[in-house]
Amino acid sequence: MKRLVFIKILLIISFFNSDQVLSKINNKIIANVGNQIITDLDIEDEIKTMLILNQKKFSQENINRVKNMAVNALIKRSIKKNEILKYKVEDYDEKELSNYLIQLSKQLNTDIEGLKNILESNLINYEVFIDKYKTELRWNNLIYSLYKNQLNINTVEIENELKKSLENKIEIIEYELSEIEVLFNQKDLNKNLEEIYETIKNSDFKTAVNKYSISPSSENDGKMGKLNEKSLSKVYLNELKKLNIGEITNPIRSGESVVILKIDNIKKIGNEELDLEKIKKEIVLRKRDEKLNLFSRSHLSSVENSILVKFR
Repeated sequence: MKRLVFIKILLIISFFNSDQVLSKINNKIIANVGNQIITDLDIEDEIKTMLILNQKKFSQENINRVKNMAVNALIKRSIKKNEILKYKVEDYDEKELSNYLIQLSKQLNTDIEGLKNILESNLINYEVFIDKYKTELRWNNLIYSLYKNQLNINTVEIENELKKSLENKIEIIEYELSEIEVLFNQKDLNKNLEEIYETIKNSDFKTAVNKYSISPSSENDGKMGKLNEKSLSKVYLNELKKLNIGEITNPIRSGESVVILKIDNIKKIGNEELDLEKIKKEIVLRKRDEKLNLFSRSHLSSVENSILVKFR
């Protein structure tokens, strides 16, 4: 099944090898993914959207770079839509949608109205564009509703781990961090990361945050606040331990994103100063988010292997 899908995708994307790829498109159905359809106009819009959001020109070279990713993104979104309809999920986090649009607008050096104008001037329906992210938010709600009973975190284990750690350690490190977050699923990721590090080198971290970061923390110049070492993931902590104040990490993969961290300050806290309840809550939230991400990937993979994908 997977091999067949791959072969068919190659046949589809060969359609986009014309120099007039973004001008002479008929709204022809290319594939059925369960109850969803994908048309050549959908693929055109997905390619244009990817290029616009990554601030790339509509050149044949750039189109060739993202076309495969565009088709894969449409297939995955169609699979998610099937599941959302199957479970009749309608609710989504409106605040998260608003934050996403604000951050996306900032990335393009405009506001939400400007973002709308940019998309519509390129014949991309703004409401359809928004609906794509609503699908992601509804998918998140679906995953939570399906797996919420498996999200229980053993707080007793966390307490025992903390107590044992405190018995053997007089001080715990608290990091004051800033972050830059960019999407992982982009063709020119390495080039974009080079640009980010170049901006940091030639200007400063704050400038790079405002120009590139899609994280809600960019509203506060990327500042994440003070985080106890016990509440940080091992991946983050392993990178931070290599650095001193003022230094930045290598790119760190985090779910569907890549994160660059900067250490603004480091403080050693004695046991008597620790807010253990706060630390416990932070650890529980981190572990819960890690489980949700795992369930999301697993559920999508399971549906991908069972759903019928028909190409025309």
